[in-house]
Amino acid sequence: MVPGVRVTANYEEVLRASDVDIVSIATPNHLHAAQAVAAAEARKHFVLEKPTGLDAAELVRIRDAVRRAGVRTIVSFVLRYNPFLKFARWLRTDGWLGDIRFARTQYSRASPAGTAGGTGCAPARADAATCSPPAATRSTRCAGARGSSRSRSARSTRSSPKATSSRRR
Repeated sequence: MVPGVRVTANYEEVLRASDVDIVSIATPNHLHAAQAVAAAEARKHFVLEKPTGLDAAELVRIRDAVRRAGVRTIVSFVLRYNPFLKFARWLRTDGWLGDIRFARTQYSRASPAGTAGGTGCAPARADAATCSPPAATRSTRCAGARGSSRSRSARSTRSSPKATSSRRR
């Protein structure tokens, strides 16, 4: 046992604890709504795993409890198995990204091909790009990626799959 750490199987005990500010609700799906409402009523901020609720009525109960209590909450979106993240890991492990000191990502979905979040390579800023296969492959680089041979102004539009630059290790 770690000094200062308490373990309990009683959710109500966690909600009564004055030194607990945030709870993580990662229980079976049918318990999420009741536990989220209880956390809000106990003035605890919470992280809630998907699904947040099993129907619209549960979602409304959670929303109303959060608004009444004025607590903060977030739904956990784990993208561990997302193909783009697997691709990003490959880019890192294969040496395409160099030494990473800081990374910030944004997940976007349901975009048409060739736009940010879709299949293709569309720079979000002049120094970063959103890339997903097949536009960026072992032999092609995203024009918005650092180290690209394309000019800064060319980065502000959708890049061509033919945009290449030397690979750095």
